[in-house]
Amino acid sequence: MSHHRSVTVLHLANLCLLLNRGLTWDLATEQMIGDDEANAHQSRSQRKGYEITV
Repeated sequence: MSHHRSVTVLHLANLCLLLNRGLTWDLATEQMIGDDEANAHQSRSQRKGYEITV
């Protein structure tokens, strides 16, 4: 779990640079608070043939 938390901080820093603003991160839900644009960057469409299925 510690690696997940460490890498999350790096991804959030990159997102702040991309959006050119600060973010408020909710650790419990792993979502940005009140920021739909930033939350939209947390995932992307899977390329055909590389979809993750559960």
